[in-house]
Amino acid sequence: MTWAPWGVVHNWSPFKIDALGLVTLLGAEEVNGAVGRLVRSAYLEYLPILGAFVIAGNQITCKEAGFNLYNISQGIHTTDLSAWLTRWMLSQDFEATRSFVVWKVTPPKSRRNDIIISFIISFIFNGFLIALTILSRDWYGFANALAMDISIIVRVYVVGQQRAAVDARVDEVVKNATPAPPEGTYEAARVKWLHELDARKMQKEGKRESKRRRRSLASNGDLDGGISGRDNVSTQDFASSKRPEQRTRLMDSDTMPQRPKFDPKKFEDPDYAWTGKSTKVLIIQTDSKAVTFWMPHELLAPPSLFIEGPKVLHPQTYFVVRSIGWLAFAVHIVAIGMAALVSQLYTVVLIVLPTILLVLKFSCDDSEWVQTLQRWRRSFLSGSGTKEYKQHQQADENAPAAEPIKLRECWIGSRLKAEIYEWPQSYEFAGGKDSTWTSGPLDPGKERSKKRQDLYAWLALSQDEEESMDKWDLFPHIRNDNKVWWETYKKKKNCLKRNEHFGPQLERPMAPGKKDKEDLPKSIFPKGRTDTGNFVSDASDRRRVQARKESSGVTNSSAFPAISDHEHSQIITDEGGGAIIQSPVEVTAAGIPSSLDDDAAASALPSRVRRSDDGFKED
Repeated sequence: MTWAPWGVVHNWSPFKIDALGLVTLLGAEEVNGAVGRLVRSAYLEYLPILGAFVIAGNQITCKEAGFNLYNISQGIHTTDLSAWLTRWMLSQDFEATRSFVVWKVTPPKSRRNDIIISFIISFIFNGFLIALTILSRDWYGFANALAMDISIIVRVYVVGQQRAAVDARVDEVVKNATPAPPEGTYEAARVKWLHELDARKMQKEGKRESKRRRRSLASNGDLDGGISGRDNVSTQDFASSKRPEQRTRLMDSDTMPQRPKFDPKKFEDPDYAWTGKSTKVLIIQTDSKAVTFWMPHELLAPPSLFIEGPKVLHPQTYFVVRSIGWLAFAVHIVAIGMAALVSQLYTVVLIVLPTILLVLKFSCDDSEWVQTLQRWRRSFLSGSGTKEYKQHQQADENAPAAEPIKLRECWIGSRLKAEIYEWPQSYEFAGGKDSTWTSGPLDPGKERSKKRQDLYAWLALSQDEEESMDKWDLFPHIRNDNKVWWETYKKKKNCLKRNEHFGPQLERPMAPGKKDKEDLPKSIFPKGRTDTGNFVSDASDRRRVQARKESSGVTNSSAFPAISDHEHSQIITDEGGGAIIQSPVEVTAAGIPSSLDDDAAASALPSRVRRSDDGFKED
C-alpha cells in the first residue's frame, strides 16, 4: 500500500505522449510580440506561457527591420527603432493614415490591485499542479512544475527590469527638461527628489575620495616615522568626544530622501502631465501604415527610449537571471515528457490558455477587453448586443466632429502614457467646383480617407518640413511639369479648419489671393533635378561628365536629394582631357560660369588645374 493518496492518478496511463517538450517551442513569435511590447496584463502577469526560451534568450530586445521614423519637426530620419516600440505598434491594429498617438509623462499608475489579483490567480493554478504531482508521487511532474514557476519568476524579473529602465530614462529626461515642471505638481516634487538623490550620491563620492586621500597620507606617514599613528589616535579621540546630538545629526544626514507619493489631495494640479516640447513624428510601419506621433522632443534625444531602447539598470544580475531561465527551460522540456499523463494534460492547458489570452491582449491596458466582455454578455442575454454595440460605437465617433476620437490608452512602465486617437472627422476633405476643396464631416455611409496626401495636409507642414519630406521621397517626384498632386495638397492644407486644441497647427496662414503653386518649397523644383536648365542647348557644346572618385558615394544624383541639393563646384572633364568647373550658376559654351569673369574663374580652380590659352587644363 502506497502512502500517496492519489497514487492511482500516477498509474493511470491509457496512452502515452512522447516528445511533449516540443510543445514549449510553439508560439515563440507571438510570445515575443506580446511580452516585448512591455504592456502589463492585469490577470496574466504571473501565469506560465509558451516560449520561455524567448525570455531567457532576451529575444524581446531584438530590433525589427522595415520601420522608418521621420522626425518632421527636426528633419531627422532613422530606421533604427527600439524593440518594444515596433512590437507595441504592430499590436495596436492602427488605421492606414488616421491613427494619432499622443505621448506624455504622468504620475506613476498604481498597480497594487492588479498585482494582488494576478498573484492569487497564479497561486491557485500553479499551486494545484504542485499539489497534484506531490500527492500522486509524480516527481518528474513536480520537477516540471518547479521549472515552470522558475520561468515565471525569470519572466517577471526580465520584463520588470525593462519597465524599470523605461521609468528611469523618463525620470532623467524630465529632470533635465527646460523649462522645469511647474510648482505644485507631482513632476516638480519628483524632480526635487531626484536632485536630492544626486546631491547625496555626490556627497558619498566625496566622502569616499576623502577617505582614500587620508589612507594615502597615512601610508606615506608610516614611511616618515609613524606620524599617521598619532593622527589616528587623535582622530579617534576627537570622534569619541563628539556629543550624542552631533552623532544623531550625522545619522539623519545619511538617510535616503523619501520618494514622493502621488496623492491628488497634496498637489495643486494633480492632473498635470508633462508633455515637453511637442514634436511631429511620422512612422511608416512594415505594413505601410503611416502613424503620427505627437510627443515630447526630449524623449527623442539620445539615448532615446524610442530609438536605442531602455538600458537595464543591473546588467550583470540581468544576465544571471536569464541564465537561470535557460536552465529552467531545459528542465521543463525534459520533465514534461517524463511526467504522468494527468500532469502533462494539466500542464498543456495551464501554459496554452494564458498564452492565447496574452496574445489577444486580455486584461491589458491597450485592449478593449472590458467592452468585448460586455458585448458578449449582452449578446448572450438578449441576442442583440452586437447591434447595440455597433450603434454605441458609431454614436461615440459622431459625437463632436471637430474633436479627435479617443480609442484607448496604455502605459509603458508606470509613467510613460500613450493615448491613441483618430484624426477628427471634420478633417475630411470634399471636392467642389473649379477644383476647390472643403473640409468637414463626411456624409453617412461614406468611408474615411486613407490617402497619404490628406495625412500630409493634416500635419500642417511648414516650408522647411515640406522640404524634408521631399528629400525623404515622401512627396511624389515631378514628371512632365505635372504639379497636380502638389497643388491639390496645398489647397487641402490651407482650406482645413483645424482644432486649436489638438495636434499640429499652421505656423502662418495663407496670404489672400496668393496662388497655391507659388507657395512651393525651394527644393521642389531645383535645377538639375526636375528641369533641364543646367544642360547646354547646343548639342555640340555638351561635354561628357565623369563622376568624381574621391568618395564612395554618388555626389550628384536625384536618388540622394539631400546630397544633390547642395550643388558644390565639381571638376568635369571633356573629351580632350581638359577640365572645367560645374557650379549652380549657368555655364557658358566656353566652360566658364557666366556670373564670373576670367580672373575669378581662374582663382576658383584647384591648385592642380592651370590656365592656358586653350582654356583650363589639369596638370
